[in-house]
Amino acid sequence: MFSILETQGYSHVLGERLTNVQTATDKNALLGITGANDTSITPTFTNNTNRHMDVTLDSAEAIELDVGNDGNWVSPPTSFPLVAGESKEVNIRYLGVCTSAGWATVDITGGLADGSGNTVGSVHLSRDFKISEAGQVQFTGTAKSAGSSGKYEFEIENTGCSDVTWTGVGINETTTGADYVSGKGSLFNKNTKQELVTDQIPIDSGNPESDTRRDFNQSVQLLRNDPMRFEFREFMQTASGNGKGNKDSKVDMQGEDIRITLYLSDGSSAIVKLCLGTCDFN
Repeated sequence: MFSILETQGYSHVLGERLTNVQTATDKNALLGITGANDTSITPTFTNNTNRHMDVTLDSAEAIELDVGNDGNWVSPPTSFPLVAGESKEVNIRYLGVCTSAGWATVDITGGLADGSGNTVGSVHLSRDFKISEAGQVQFTGTAKSAGSSGKYEFEIENTGCSDVTWTGVGINETTTGADYVSGKGSLFNKNTKQELVTDQIPIDSGNPESDTRRDFNQSVQLLRNDPMRFEFREFMQTASGNGKGNKDSKVDMQGEDIRITLYLSDGSSAIVKLCLGTCDFN
């Protein structure tokens, strides 16, 4: 068995099984890491070996981790698998602690296994991650009402450490067969009576951070502990999927759930679940 120890992006291997090992930057190291210093990039871990790797993230700091960037937050330690060549995004945010530091140290272990599942080595390192604007706040999303007309009203509250600026939105998935939100005033700020998005917003089922993004006509200040109410005007299903001929139809949103992405002014983003039903997104 060997042990791989990484410090500041350089790889050192002890043992007899690996040869031709070279020093590497974080991006190209055995366990590649990108986005640690750039808040506009979601931190991403990549298995650059030809073996299966089980990655464990731990920290002594008060943070939460969103493995897969799907809005499901857990406290460390947490683990996830990476097959050879696979990458996975992991968002990081402060948990209930307001600090001006803006950084968090994460201890990282990658256990390597052969084709039979036997452990053959490990990667150990620590990295300081810059906490984004999205990671320094916590958003509480609450669905308020919905109707057969396709409307969906919800509330966003910033319960984090600082005021932030919301600049765009994406719709990741719903529990309906909806394909898009109509361009007739797609997203409406009910507090200020302003149309934030007037273009059609497509829905990309289950794929966060996709081309569903729509930037606002006017940015929104989400002040701490000051909930604001919004409304998607009309969720629609295309004619090809509704069985109603050649005309797109409105979707009944009563009791349905939505997962959206909030894009913030520093380039970071946060995924928020809006739930009228069981809220059991994977």
